[in-house]
Amino acid sequence: MTLEKKKKRDVEIILITAVCILMNYFGRMCAVVMELPAWMDTFGTVASAYILGPVSGAVVGVCSNMIYGLWDPMTCVYS
Repeated sequence: MTLEKKKKRDVEIILITAVCILMNYFGRMCAVVMELPAWMDTFGTVASAYILGPVSGAVVGVCSNMIYGLWDPMTCVYS
């Protein structure tokens, strides 16, 4: 694998991870605003795990819970 292909793959992984974290965040906001009894903040985690593998899914899940922890410290327990 050439250096240019590796850099391109690294950028793709970072972008997919960031988009999946945003999916989790907006899913959670939708669930909170609409008062839904659903775990809509897991769509990004599942998508990341499906596309990039389970380690990436775990990273997205932990990062999402840390972001939620800025507003509600109790959610850090779930990460």
